[in-house]
Amino acid sequence: MKMLIADDHALMREAVILKLQAEFPDARFYESACFEDTLEQLQSNPLIDVAIIDLHMPGMQGITSIQCFLLLKPETPIAIFSNEQNTDLMLEILNSGVQGFIPKNEATAVIVKAIELILEGSRYIPGAVLAPLTVPATPLEDIEFPLNGRQRELIRYICAGYPNKRIANEMNLSLGTVKQYIHRLYQQLSVSSRVELQNRVRQHAYLEVG
Repeated sequence: MKMLIADDHALMREAVILKLQAEFPDARFYESACFEDTLEQLQSNPLIDVAIIDLHMPGMQGITSIQCFLLLKPETPIAIFSNEQNTDLMLEILNSGVQGFIPKNEATAVIVKAIELILEGSRYIPGAVLAPLTVPATPLEDIEFPLNGRQRELIRYICAGYPNKRIANEMNLSLGTVKQYIHRLYQQLSVSSRVELQNRVRQHAYLEVG
């Protein structure tokens, strides 16, 4: 397993690597300290399993820089690592296509769990983003939109931040079936990500489809 840790503070890179080495002893770590170095590392190491990238290191220009990484290595899961507190910006970053947004002040166990979820193919959304999205002002049963009971149940699990594997266990379905259900749900509600779906739930702006 290969991981890229991109942060302009050497002590931060060292701390993150020490945390992850304890959980992923066989992992090989690469480091970079600025936007240009990160691009070079992604280009020269095509088999990186996950890249953890500081949002504010030198050379970074927000979403524009993130999109450069995504275009360069669309197959590499990217997690943004930051002390950013602006939830609107966090949502925008999550909607850009990254696999997670990990606050630097999270406990070690949370950071490790976030990386595990991303490596499993799921996404990590921090509590600061999920908190205002998880509970609609009106119960789902009282909202009129063209979804069946199983889809309503699926929405609840997604809004609770459950990864696909846990949803499959909760609903007694195969992982492949859950992915198909989520894909159909995205199509029906005209969304392209979990964050967009959660935002749609919060706003109660369901489309009348079918």
